[in-house]
Amino acid sequence: MGVGQLLLSDVNIVQAKALVQSINRRASRDFALTTTDLSEEMAAGHGLINATPIGMQAHPGLPLDPTHLSDHHWMADIVYFPIETALLSVARSCGCCVLDGGGMVLNGAATAGMARSTRFSASVPKSYKLSRTACPEGN
Repeated sequence: MGVGQLLLSDVNIVQAKALVQSINRRASRDFALTTTDLSEEMAAGHGLINATPIGMQAHPGLPLDPTHLSDHHWMADIVYFPIETALLSVARSCGCCVLDGGGMVLNGAATAGMARSTRFSASVPKSYKLSRTACPEGN
């Protein structure tokens, strides 16, 4: 299993194209492309990763038209404050498998060595692993 094709959509197309070149070079294959028509690509795609600040407490809102989401999609949001973004809420209501940004903050903390701190460990909700919506096989 792996990524057959990765499509990047960004308001800054020059930046998106540079990222695509970097990804393809590192992967030693051309599987990443840019797109300017997210609605068409979402109809054919399987999932979406929101890697924008849209949804953060300081940048509320949705990074895409929620009518593009359906129950055959998975949805990941790197935003972790708030942990439940408007996008994740809408995606859940559409039947999507979802992954919140909590893993990003925990992995970042572990990388920085903060996971050893009792104070940090005590602040991680015990129910974190239980808060995820399970993805069915093949999604």
